[in-house]
Amino acid sequence: MTTKALTVCPDWTLAQWDGNKLLNRDAGKALWSNPSFDPPAIGATVICNDRKDTRVLVTGYEIDHGWLMILGRRLSDGFTAGNLAGIEIKAIEA
Repeated sequence: MTTKALTVCPDWTLAQWDGNKLLNRDAGKALWSNPSFDPPAIGATVICNDRKDTRVLVTGYEIDHGWLMILGRRLSDGFTAGNLAGIEIKAIEA
């Protein structure tokens, strides 16, 4: 189940794994998939983990099947970047 777009980051916890087994699926909070950094704030610019290092302006959040996702627009052309899982983001620009 996917929620509507959120303008405030929901309560979240870092996903914990044991090999391929997700240990905290029923944590009662949205799961964040990137152990390198916390979810970026709205207005932050993130760099996607793609071949082009696409830069995306964070515009909101959603929860998709329990996972915290980032919503945003590509800076190169303004088009919607879709929803990005934390693991699809390799950096947050300062």
